[in-house]
Amino acid sequence: MTYQVRVILGGLLAGVLINVVEYINNRVILKNAWAQGIQLLGKPAAFSAGATVMLNISGLLLGIAAVWIWRLFGRGMALDRIA
Repeated sequence: MTYQVRVILGGLLAGVLINVVEYINNRVILKNAWAQGIQLLGKPAAFSAGATVMLNISGLLLGIAAVWIWRLFGRGMALDRIA
């Protein structure tokens, strides 16, 4: 595979992992704390569908950026030698 394809596929995988961890952290573990904090600010307790989509897209883009930066600057790492 070419460099770009590996970065995009690895980034999408990292982005999915980021989104899963954020979901577990924010919607399961910290659900009550977030609800109290949002209520104190006087905001609606639930995210809109558009906000949820944007957060998921930003997680995927963050994953792609992280893999791209790791690939760009992390060439001397042991994992890169294995791949």
